[in-house]
Order: sequence, then C-alpha cells, then structure tokens
Amino acid sequence: DLMLSLIKESGFEQNLHLDLGHVDIFRNLSRIAGLSENEEIKLTDLYQRKAIPELAEFVEQVKLGQDFYTLGRYSSDLSTLRQKLSAAVLADDRLQQALDALEQAQSHIKQYWPTINVGVDAAELRGYHYHTGLMFAVYSPNRAVPLAQGGRYDGIGVAFGRERPATGFSCD
Repeated sequence: DLMLSLIKESGFEQNLHLDLGHVDIFRNLSRIAGLSENEEIKLTDLYQRKAIPELAEFVEQVKLGQDFYTLGRYSSDLSTLRQKLSAAVLADDRLQQALDALEQAQSHIKQYWPTINVGVDAAELRGYHYHTGLMFAVYSPNRAVPLAQGGRYDGIGVAFGRERPATGFSCD
C-alpha cells in the first residue's frame, strides 16, 4: 500500500501493472523434494527463463518432478496451481502458508487498488537468495524496468547483532 501510494502521488496511476510472487513456494517445494544445490540452481534458472520445454525434460530426473513442472506451467493461475499440485505437497503447512499469503496479497490489491492490473507468478525467483517471502514489482506502460520493486527479507541486521524481519521496496 505504501509503495502504491507513493507511485500514485508521483503521478503514475494510469495503466499500472503489479507483479506478485513468493519465493517460499519454490523454497518449500525444494525442501520437500530434498533437492541438491545443483538441482535447485538448475530449476531456478529454468523458472527465471520461463523455459517450459526444458523444465519438462529436467523434472523427469528429480523427486516430485511433476510438482515442479506444475509450478512452472501454472504459476500465474493460483487456483489451477492448487488443483494440480500433489496431495503430498499441499499437505505441507509452510507451502500452504506461502500460497495463502500470495492469494491474500492478490485479493488485497484487487480490493483496495481496483485500477491496478495484478499479475501473479508463483515461480518468480528474482532475488531468490535475498527475499524470504512475498515479492512485488510495479510497472508502467512503455517502461522496461519497474517503477518500484521489493519484498520480504527476514534476518536483516544480523551482521549487527540485531536480526529482525523487514519488508521494503526501492523506487526509481
């Protein structure tokens, strides 16, 4: 809300598009499957490139491969994603919390910012090793980079002996 208010006050309120993602969906799916570091790196690359044919081939080699394919294939449709993920994956509380948080954020934006187009990408992994939860970026037409972007990043300040959760964004 703060980020969108700032953008609106700056005069950018026409045809805005907000992308939402949540790194804990992939992170928890990886944990459940017991992926190796190399498998996680390869999948991260495939998701970021939206390389669905390569993803389909690669997931044949990993545990819960069909669930990883489902995440890539249906990442923009949370309802279908929930229908297609396996019961074993959906039984995980932490994965459910991440899906719920993404749905709640999408619902909140649609309710309180009805003129903003909201897109979801449950396989968005920008800042994967930095962010710890919800991520967001807002775009304006004819601009290649986001007006603002940010997300959840817990553990900030640990280097100074004062670890705490945080959510933030940057604007350009």
